[in-house]
Amino acid sequence: ALPEIARVLRPGGTLSIVWNYRDETVPWVRRLGRIIGSDGPADDPVEVLEESGLFDGTERQTFRHWQQVGRESLIGLVASRSVVVTMGERERAEVLAAVGALYDDYGRGHDGMLLPYVTHCFRAHVSSARFAPRQSTDGLDDGLLIDFS
Repeated sequence: ALPEIARVLRPGGTLSIVWNYRDETVPWVRRLGRIIGSDGPADDPVEVLEESGLFDGTERQTFRHWQQVGRESLIGLVASRSVVVTMGERERAEVLAAVGALYDDYGRGHDGMLLPYVTHCFRAHVSSARFAPRQSTDGLDDGLLIDFS
C-alpha cells in the first residue's frame, strides 16, 4: 500500500498513522490479551516506512488513555472484534464467557474498570527525491520508444 499512498499524496505530503493497543503491561489486560489475542504491532512502522524509500523524516509520538468499562461493555467490546465475530458460535461463546469471568475476578462491580490503551502516532512525509526529475544516462529521454525495424 505504501507505493500507492506515496503516489496519491502530493510531493512533500504527509502520511499519518494512528494505532491503539491495549496496554498489556497491566496484568488483567495481559490476561484479556491471552483470551482474545494480543493486538500489539507486528512490525515497527517507522522501520517499514524508512525502508520503503518513499518517505522521509518519520516521527513517532505515544499517548496513553483509558476507557471506562463495565462487565457488559467489556464483553461487548470483545464481541465486536473481527477475530471474535468470525469465530464459530461455540468458540465465541467460550471466549465471551472467559471475558465475563475475567471481569468477575478483576472488576469492581458497578463501578467498572479502566481499560488502558497506548496510542502510537506516526507521521512521515513523501520523499521529495522521489519527485526530482530523472537524468537520462543514455541520451534517451524517459518517453516511450517504439522500434519499427
